[in-house]
Amino acid sequence: MNISFRRAAALTAPTVIAALAIGTLTAPSAVAADKKVTVNCSTALGPSADGNVRTDSYYVAKTSTTWKHKERLNFPNSHGINKKRRDLSHVTYLLDGTTRKGHVEVKKGQVSWEYNSWGQGWPIGREPITKKGKTRLISHGWYNMDSWPMECKGKSFAF
Repeated sequence: MNISFRRAAALTAPTVIAALAIGTLTAPSAVAADKKVTVNCSTALGPSADGNVRTDSYYVAKTSTTWKHKERLNFPNSHGINKKRRDLSHVTYLLDGTTRKGHVEVKKGQVSWEYNSWGQGWPIGREPITKKGKTRLISHGWYNMDSWPMECKGKSFAF
C-alpha cells in the first residue's frame, strides 16, 4: 500500500500568480471521479481542544450495480493543541455489507495535525469494488494517545 502524505506549504501571492500563469497548479486526480462521499471523525481532547479528520472517498460507477473506488483522502484539523503532535492513529475502510475493503491506516507517529492530507489512490485494476446501496465509508481514530486517549468513529450513509 502506498500512502501519500502532504504537508501544509506557505505559498506567497507572487508564487501562486506565477504558477497560475504558467499552468503548473493542477487539480487533484480525484476531481475526475464522478462522485464523492465524506465522513468526519471528531472528538473533544479537553475543555478547549478538539481534533477532527475529514475523509473524502472518490468513486465512479463500474456497472449498474457496483462502485469502483479511485482515491481516499484524509484532512486533519485541530484546535487548541500543538499541530506538531504525532499521537494519533486513524483507519478508514469501506464496508460492503459486512465485508471490509480498501483499508487505509496510519499509526501513531506517522502523521501529525500539521499535515494537509494523507490518502490512498489505487492503481488501475486494483481498485476496491463494492455493491451499490450496501457501501458505507467508515472512519475510526484514536487521538491524544500520549496521555488520555480519545476515540472517535464516523460512518457514512449507505450509498
